[in-house]
Amino acid sequence: MFNAVERRSSARRGVVKNRMILRFTDSREFRRAEATLLNISSSGALIATKEKPTLHQPLWITMESPVSAGWIEAVPVRYHGEDRVGLAFRAADGCGSHFLWAATSAMDLNQLQGSRDRPWPSIE
Repeated sequence: MFNAVERRSSARRGVVKNRMILRFTDSREFRRAEATLLNISSSGALIATKEKPTLHQPLWITMESPVSAGWIEAVPVRYHGEDRVGLAFRAADGCGSHFLWAATSAMDLNQLQGSRDRPWPSIE
């Protein structure tokens, strides 16, 4: 029986249909590329993109749809085939709960926090 060594510090989660934007430098010029988030954890993600950002060079990503999730810094750590790139998030808290929630639920936490019709009971 084959026992694979798990290299991730947290489990990957499925994501909603989305559109991502990458910003990175390549040969001293700024690049913008579209991508699709395929899965995510608090510490990293797998994306599909036609562009191949340089491994171990920081980049910035954001989700444009279905909700906006702000920019987070990541580092490409491995290629998976022709169009997939494994990312590691650079911040100590990974991608943060807001980005993770948006990617897995298609809901913006800021909108929920301002809503009177919260899906949880009020403690006020």
